[in-house]
Amino acid sequence: MSVDEDTPNGQHFTYVVVLPSAQTTPAERRATARLRTRLRSAKVADRQGRFVTECLMHDLSPNGSRLRHPAHVTLPASFQLYDDQSGTLYQATVLWRRGQETGVRFDRGATTARGHATASGLRRRFYAIPG
Repeated sequence: MSVDEDTPNGQHFTYVVVLPSAQTTPAERRATARLRTRLRSAKVADRQGRFVTECLMHDLSPNGSRLRHPAHVTLPASFQLYDDQSGTLYQATVLWRRGQETGVRFDRGATTARGHATASGLRRRFYAIPG
């Protein structure tokens, strides 16, 4: 839709309203809505509970998240993810990898970290040191 108008001081302008079409908008593939997060820290541990690295959680949903981690770290195919803010421990599986970002799916319902041995160990500060 295109509209031509004149302003009170006699200037003329035209504006166009463009609506997205079904062909130009990619289909949303997520089953649940995501919550955009910034600077939400988390820790990755392998399935045996050994610390791997710290990371940032982005685009958090009940089913998964996008993680940003150091470039020199390759996350295991499946691991435990501890959310520092909520104290939640997730069992995660890698869905995709792009450079320093990894998309993960949460395998089972989240575990409340209180009283969980792995989570209580991950509450502390850790530092990943390249080997």
